[in-house]
Amino acid sequence: MPRLDVYVDLKLALKVRLKKESILLGRGAECDVQIPNPRVSREHVRIDWREEDESHWIENLSARGARINHLPLVVPTHLHVGDRIYLENYVVIFQADDAEPEVLANESTDYA
Repeated sequence: MPRLDVYVDLKLALKVRLKKESILLGRGAECDVQIPNPRVSREHVRIDWREEDESHWIENLSARGARINHLPLVVPTHLHVGDRIYLENYVVIFQADDAEPEVLANESTDYA
């Protein structure tokens, strides 16, 4: 199963192994991955496991929007290894479970 590498201000803060279930990201206490930034919605994005194609998909739940690979996340999107999810000063990378964490020194969280 893949994992999420969560970076805060471009520094690795957390690794979350994904399972065949949904995971919620946002600032709310009910979220599986809490992002304590006032510009992030309480329930900002959800990552779902879909049995029909045996893969993870991401969906934006916030009026504030989210970006994947610097593009607006408008419709539910199939996640691929290496995809980057941008939520304010957080970068979340959908990663193979055995992959080394990335170094994001030259990365930008700004809109491209």
